[in-house]
Amino acid sequence: MGFLLGFFGAYLGLHLYVLLKLKVFLRLTAYVLAPFTFLWISPLLVHLLLKGDHHLLGKVLYLISFSWMGLLFLLGITLLIGDALRVVGLVNQKRQVIFALFGSLGLLTYGFFEALNPRVRLLEIKTPKVKRPYSIGIISDLHGGVVVKGERAKKLLKPLLDERLDLLVSLGDLVEDESFDEMGILKGLNPPLGKYAVLGNHEGYMGEEKAVRILQALGFHVLRGEAKRVGELLILGVDDPHVRGARGILPIRPELKEGFVLLLKHRPVLNRELPFDLQLSGHTHGGQIFPFGLFVRAFYPIRGLHDMGGAHLYVSPGLGTWGPPVRVFSPPEVAILRLSPCP
Repeated sequence: MGFLLGFFGAYLGLHLYVLLKLKVFLRLTAYVLAPFTFLWISPLLVHLLLKGDHHLLGKVLYLISFSWMGLLFLLGITLLIGDALRVVGLVNQKRQVIFALFGSLGLLTYGFFEALNPRVRLLEIKTPKVKRPYSIGIISDLHGGVVVKGERAKKLLKPLLDERLDLLVSLGDLVEDESFDEMGILKGLNPPLGKYAVLGNHEGYMGEEKAVRILQALGFHVLRGEAKRVGELLILGVDDPHVRGARGILPIRPELKEGFVLLLKHRPVLNRELPFDLQLSGHTHGGQIFPFGLFVRAFYPIRGLHDMGGAHLYVSPGLGTWGPPVRVFSPPEVAILRLSPCP
């Protein structure tokens, strides 16, 4: 409840800031204030509609509400830049607002395009703990549901089709809509060593039982505080803390500890009590919309692949979107891990 109050309070403040800036062109009559008020509370209305029996209306309002959220964030950023330019006398108030309107609309348009064009990051790790090479596909934060589905999901996941994978792993937040059923491309991906997933915070919000049922229907083995031997690999998986009854790693039998230990953990938080050679995490979205990546780095400073001294950590910027269906200077990413024996 505290998070919701804080979010809607900050969101209201952003609406008021933009409204005050728009006074240079708009009179703040009821005809202006009413739609702004509706858009402010629209995320809550979307949640209620999608939880009820009004999925079509909920999906339409989702696209309107969260596209507006993206535009409003960008408007706020560009208006703040305009405030700085006004202080040094480079623009007046009208030019500031015009600059912000065109700049934010341009960034939003670019963000729609960027969110549809994933890049492929190749990760290479050599280890004496395997005797043959492995190719592992890594996805995180797809957020399949209202926006990411059907053809959009196919485009985001297409890089995986071009690889001969041995294994596919999901690092959480693969789905966030219990009615989600348009992921045929994932059902068709069947690497020989299987598909493994852990639950992220959004799967916790939708309910762990529903999330596990959907993930299993997509062909994933869901690891909830457990270890799975897969060839020379030991795959560990833990629930996100926002999953009700979240499960950490259960005691591992000594005979299972041999081989390369792959830890799937949604949030990029290190826990030295959990053994791993490589921890795979997501959650951050790389900020998703600039400059939020700068704030994300204050809490989760690591992004990409890092040597932790005897072990590695990879933090994915994610593949899909939450909220605004855009990514601005934080492109979606699919990672391919080439795990090979030392020469």
